[in-house]
Amino acid sequence: MEEIDKIKDIIIYHKSEKCFKCGNLVEKNTDGYFKCDCGFEWANLFIKRIPVSTFLLFKQISDNEFCSDYGLMLKSILDDVSKFQGIFELIQDHENRILKLEEKPVKEIKLLSGNKLEVKRSG
Repeated sequence: MEEIDKIKDIIIYHKSEKCFKCGNLVEKNTDGYFKCDCGFEWANLFIKRIPVSTFLLFKQISDNEFCSDYGLMLKSILDDVSKFQGIFELIQDHENRILKLEEKPVKEIKLLSGNKLEVKRSG
């Protein structure tokens, strides 16, 4: 029985991580991130197949601006994207409104023969 308990402890240890705040072992929850009893939450992210130039730029900025903390670098990028998302949506809305204004209304004339003739209005 002692062997089984040791094996269980090893499995729990390898499925767990130490909390950065208090040092307790924490298991990943069903949502895929770690939440410690002390209130600290974190997640691990592994990314594969990044173009070399992109990786080197990301690493350089992360090293210089965020003390090599890739998580904070990623958060900064996502925060900037969310700030600009509203501006992009506003620009798109304005472009749609301009397109509607630029569309020329069509006047339909019914000929004596019964055929219809569409005439684009100028101006």
